[in-house]
Amino acid sequence: MQIHKQGEADLEKFSREIEDNPFDSMAYYKRATLKAEMGDLVGASQDFKKSIELEMQEAREYFSLGLNKYKKGNLREASALFDKAIALDWRFAEAYYQRGKIKIDLGEYTAAMEDFSTAIKLNKDLKFS
Repeated sequence: MQIHKQGEADLEKFSREIEDNPFDSMAYYKRATLKAEMGDLVGASQDFKKSIELEMQEAREYFSLGLNKYKKGNLREASALFDKAIALDWRFAEAYYQRGKIKIDLGEYTAAMEDFSTAIKLNKDLKFS
């Protein structure tokens, strides 16, 4: 009975976190995990989907910042931003591709080929520019 009460309290806590910041993907993830443990698989699925959606949006923001830094010639900063985008969404083919271009510019050819290979595996239709 104590475990159930703690679960309900945690569920309320995560719901308040989401109300305070509806773009907090981690709060959705934590609530989804708890819902799954409590047997609410439909609710868990909805929260997991929302968490992924928000992470992908955040990955896109890091990617856009990375492109901006790359265009300005800030290669190391751009690469770090592409790293963050990939960490948030490992399926982000364009981020691998752009990071690969930076590695070419830095003379890191083997690492660049690994990024290009990953980009191609993730998206065979990726347009290279």
